[in-house]
Amino acid sequence: MQIHKNGEYWILRTEVRGAHIARSLGKGTRAQALDRAAVYLSIGGFAGKDESAGEISRAYEAAHPQLAEATRAINRCTMDRLSIYRGDAESLPAWLESQGMGRQTVAKHLRTAKTIYAWAARTGRVGRNPYADVKYSPGQVQKRWKYVSVGECRAMIAAAPHRGWACLIGLARYAGLRRAEALSLRWDDIDGGLIHVWPRGDDGHSTTKQAYRAVPVSEALAELLLDRSLESPCEHVSGNISRRLHQIIKDAGVEDYAKPLHTLRKCCESDWVRIVNWPTVCQWMGHSASVSQKHYLRPTDEDIRKITG
Repeated sequence: MQIHKNGEYWILRTEVRGAHIARSLGKGTRAQALDRAAVYLSIGGFAGKDESAGEISRAYEAAHPQLAEATRAINRCTMDRLSIYRGDAESLPAWLESQGMGRQTVAKHLRTAKTIYAWAARTGRVGRNPYADVKYSPGQVQKRWKYVSVGECRAMIAAAPHRGWACLIGLARYAGLRRAEALSLRWDDIDGGLIHVWPRGDDGHSTTKQAYRAVPVSEALAELLLDRSLESPCEHVSGNISRRLHQIIKDAGVEDYAKPLHTLRKCCESDWVRIVNWPTVCQWMGHSASVSQKHYLRPTDEDIRKITG
């Protein structure tokens, strides 16, 4: 066993089952670090005793304060499932399917389990990652989401109960903003023909979905944002947002569709990629090209008509 300092943090290193394990002992003096190391050893932290799924889940969350709340919820859901699962690692996908989950959901839970247990193995909470070699194919993602035309979007904006809801719809369809980004937008974030999307996590940390980017303001969106009578673009938008959006869709005479705001974001990217180079569009959207290709891009009716005449 060894302890050494890495910047401001003390690190405990040892070997478990032939694997080299490291665990952070936090900040402080060497004496304090030694005391913490003694506690870890006394409770079996490096004695080969695997921690439970619940213990690993809580430790992982505490060690990763930068995670978005949505990611935390997914992690908790996965670890809750693993807490009641009694089979071997290879049989986990089949068991999850037996619980009524689709292949995409099963694949997400397996990815989460691999990530968390890889961390648990590195930090000595388990001897090895039992899910490391489990293979599972989620199958092809079906791109059957509805393409909401600009005309349909205008009808939805006209049917919105007040200005805040109209701006929420416009920011998703014309600027590709995520719901949380639109709801937290301020007027001073809109300047010089650009929307400056800033990370605004509760704890000040940035995640993959909370990184600064600048998004251009189209003519249609600029017209919508001219009225600044509200304190912020989406002021007074509250309650069950998805339910209210489905009502707006109905009132606008538009065919109903799933995931109202996320679908508008997808439609925005589908339009942009036809007039602007793809890498730039991905920067504006705030995600990678692989995510764009897998989940966002699909042929529109106009694309099909160009071939069929």
